[in-house]
Amino acid sequence: MNDTDLVPVKSRTEEELEGLLFSSLPVVLAANFINGTLIAVIFAGTGASLVVAIWWLLLVLLASVRMLAWVCYGNRRVPNRRWTTIAIVSSASSGVIWGAAGFLFFADGNETQRMVLGFVLGGMGAGAMTALTPYLPAFYAYLFPSVLPFCLQLALQGDADHLAMAGASVLYLVALAVLGRRANGWLVDSISRRFENADLVRSLERRVDERTRALHGVNEQLHRDIAERRLAQADVEKYGERQAATADFGRLALSGIDLETLFDRAVALVRDRLEVPRAAVLDGVIETLRAGARGMSGAVTHPVALPTNELTLAGLSDRTMQPMKAGPGERGVDLRAVDAGRLGDPQLSLEAAILPHGRPYGILVAAADTRRAFSKNDITFLQSIANMLAAAIERKRAEESIQELALRDPLTGLPNRGLFCRRLRGEVEKARYGSKLALLLVDLDDFKDVNDTFGHLAGDRLLADVAGRLKACVRKAGFTSRLGGDEFALILSDLRSLDDATSVAQRVIRQLSEPFHLDGSQINLGASVGITVSPAHGIDADGLLRNADLALYRAKTEGGGVHRFYAADMAVHIEARKTMEQDLRRALEHGELFLEYQPFIDLNTRRPVGVEALLRWRHPDRGVLSFDAFGPVAETTGAIVPIGRWALRRIAEHRLEWRNAGLQPLVIAANTSASLCRRGDLAGTIERIAAQTGGDLDWLELEVSEQALMPAANCTAMLENARALGVRIAVDDFGTGYCSVGRLHALPVDKVRIGKGFVSGIGTRREAETAVRAIIGLAKGFGMSVTADGVENEAQVEFLIAEGCDYGQGPVFSAPLSPDAFATMLRQNPLPSRVTRLLDQRRQPRP
Repeated sequence: MNDTDLVPVKSRTEEELEGLLFSSLPVVLAANFINGTLIAVIFAGTGASLVVAIWWLLLVLLASVRMLAWVCYGNRRVPNRRWTTIAIVSSASSGVIWGAAGFLFFADGNETQRMVLGFVLGGMGAGAMTALTPYLPAFYAYLFPSVLPFCLQLALQGDADHLAMAGASVLYLVALAVLGRRANGWLVDSISRRFENADLVRSLERRVDERTRALHGVNEQLHRDIAERRLAQADVEKYGERQAATADFGRLALSGIDLETLFDRAVALVRDRLEVPRAAVLDGVIETLRAGARGMSGAVTHPVALPTNELTLAGLSDRTMQPMKAGPGERGVDLRAVDAGRLGDPQLSLEAAILPHGRPYGILVAAADTRRAFSKNDITFLQSIANMLAAAIERKRAEESIQELALRDPLTGLPNRGLFCRRLRGEVEKARYGSKLALLLVDLDDFKDVNDTFGHLAGDRLLADVAGRLKACVRKAGFTSRLGGDEFALILSDLRSLDDATSVAQRVIRQLSEPFHLDGSQINLGASVGITVSPAHGIDADGLLRNADLALYRAKTEGGGVHRFYAADMAVHIEARKTMEQDLRRALEHGELFLEYQPFIDLNTRRPVGVEALLRWRHPDRGVLSFDAFGPVAETTGAIVPIGRWALRRIAEHRLEWRNAGLQPLVIAANTSASLCRRGDLAGTIERIAAQTGGDLDWLELEVSEQALMPAANCTAMLENARALGVRIAVDDFGTGYCSVGRLHALPVDKVRIGKGFVSGIGTRREAETAVRAIIGLAKGFGMSVTADGVENEAQVEFLIAEGCDYGQGPVFSAPLSPDAFATMLRQNPLPSRVTRLLDQRRQPRP
């Protein structure tokens, strides 16, 4: 048992946090000195020059004292709780000094100086969140005294601007305090888990030792029983000596000694106790040995010698007869010439199988110069030594398995995050001496959809297949690891150029874009890759990993399926996306979302029969945004659920307004995300809309992706319930997702919508025309209607009419309109005149 086993996890965690707190002290003091000097220079010319000078000297003095404390902490011999008290006092002292600057210098400075002072105080507070959060009291002891005086001075000014700034500063202070507390919680949890995992590994090792001791006890009992049954007056002394030697060897075998030394001891013991000139542990397993092992019913638990008529030394090949270990002076002796007789007759040799876990491993052989009759005690002794060798091999394999479990991902067999971090630190250290390395973070695209559609067990199997492809991509040139979830990491050592990393990244993306086949279904994934190179992008493991994560984030935000190298401006783009997430959460509350409507026409009646509701966002800074600009963010944050409910209610209100105005009833199509089906109360929302509009729902058409129609039971059942209420279901962008032709006819679908990607190729790409023709024919065969999206010109309209498409939508008919503009269009000519003329022409089938 180690000393650390006696120390509670909490105490070790606190000691680790204390070390982290003091390890960052030089950087904190450097920041104090630089920022303090900056403030002193800025305010030196004001009326408080003397106060500024005294303040700066106090700051330098305190920094010196804290630096001395840091040196003393590094030289400490035993842990002492007083260091946390010193950390609190020194942090509070630093906070008071900076708070004094915020209070005293504010009155004498102009607006620019005050602004610089505020930014410095805020920046120092943010820096303290990184450096001091390992010990939360020290963080708070610095944060509140350093910022509150400045907030007080702002509030004392009395005017609205300063009061607003004071309020913002207080909010910033509260935010830092909350974030610091969360960061501390994450850090404590991470360190505690690390110690708990280490304790678990040690516990497993102790259990193995206990099991080993138990096996040793069982073995001793076995030999005591044998001794009682085999007692013979003439062999008592020799038998006792063998038993003692066997027991000693058993303790040695289960002590953890390396196998090479153990084989040496076994060979010497057999030579001495059986009084033979030659003995060896032979490596290799042949068919006759397997045949003999089958007759033993697994592991040997009683004295058995292999039938020598089946296993003869003379019949072994050169390869299998090479001695692993032979007696002293006999290593390499050719044992093939030794002939074995039948069991019970005088013979030249005796063999015992070594069977760890009941599987053949090798043979323990004792060979004499002349024929002799080996007794049952001889057989027992030799087989006991062989059994103990098998137990030692089993123990060695158990130790290796425990170590493998601690450092391997059980699902994929790849190194886990712990082994990855250890390897990365080693490779980064090597890169400091002239070599280069690349770190590639790989994240699967749309893996969450696979879990939602096929289930987590299928997702796990898919991850195992992904791991196999990744290992094939790097082969022996790199190190592959699974960090968790659907995120993997590759380390490429001794990099010659960036082209090598690019080549591997492209190979990874290409391999993971190939279809996966799972239970008869074809799954298309894809991957995004973020790349950092050392030393160009960082000289420490944490920095490289952080920068690779930024590069991966950029690749994901660009739609996935690409690789991106780290660049210094990536943090800015990520911050912009986070800003959009925050803005989107307020969009509904502030009334920034609105709907536009784009008609679709019946190509047979030549009139509009419905409209599609299109969601828009009137962003206060970026103007009007289409759903494509903010939809992915809404999906990932979960905001799509309340937004989808709002859109359905708003559509019902517009429809009611049009009906009350006496306009003709039309179908209104609304796009519904899979998230709203899975996580939202879609059926309840539709029922409330029915009550709001008088119970009539035959005007509503829900557009869903193919993913929503895959075997995710809750989503499909929800759509079936909606269809039972009279709602029509349309598959949007059919042919681009997972839905198979074999499942389409069995799904609750009334209409198929052909996406813009296919329609735009009409007239320019033969494969696009073939796809459109096939989709129309398939839908018609299943009794479904068809709408073509994104129709842009008259040639496309003519093609669709000739192929029997039911409806068309796109700029050639009408642009998206506001609710009022759409109502006006219905009162007037419903279609542009040039389209009306086109539809009046005689429609001839295409050849």
